[in-house]
Amino acid sequence: MQPAPSTSAWPKRILITGVVLTLVGLASFVMMMGSLEDYYDPREASEHTAQYGEVNTMTLKSGCWVVNVEDSAKDYTIGYQFLENGVASGDVDEGCKTDFQPQVADVDFDTVTKLDIDEKSEVLVTISCENQDGCENPVYFTNGDDVVTDMITDPGILITGGLCFVGFIFIPLGWLLISINWGHAINVQVTQNQIVNTMNPIDDELVHDREILTTD
Repeated sequence: MQPAPSTSAWPKRILITGVVLTLVGLASFVMMMGSLEDYYDPREASEHTAQYGEVNTMTLKSGCWVVNVEDSAKDYTIGYQFLENGVASGDVDEGCKTDFQPQVADVDFDTVTKLDIDEKSEVLVTISCENQDGCENPVYFTNGDDVVTDMITDPGILITGGLCFVGFIFIPLGWLLISINWGHAINVQVTQNQIVNTMNPIDDELVHDREILTTD
């Protein structure tokens, strides 16, 4: 009778590799939490700022620009106009959609509006304040489309996500292969036991026949 085939070690290796990759990915994600917060912090992600009491002109490229003020914007009244040859030529369209939303642990941001810029343009920003002693915080202009693109193409985020993704695939795959190996090993053992049980009566008959022949 042939010995039972040896069980492959690869399923366990795949399972262990999946666990390790997942743990490394999660650890990397925890270490990157600080840099991820920067993407949602207008103080870090904004490309332009405007201040009350100043002449604010800026060049905005195409995209959906999110306008935020730290704390509250209730005292701010802000206007946005296109500039052509240094002359205001019309109001900027508002109300575009973007996935960017300020999320910062240490401070709150109030979203004033979202500017829809179709092409690179010069924009004049005028700020008036209901409270003369207020409006000290700058107005932040963040291109929400660029922030989202930069975040999903960040090498660190891609590597971390890739490690977790591969790990999440390897863990169930390794466990499935281990289960298959266990089932195969059990079937082989059952088959061998059946063969042994089938051969035992034959062996008993041979021994009995030998005893009869010896007695004669």
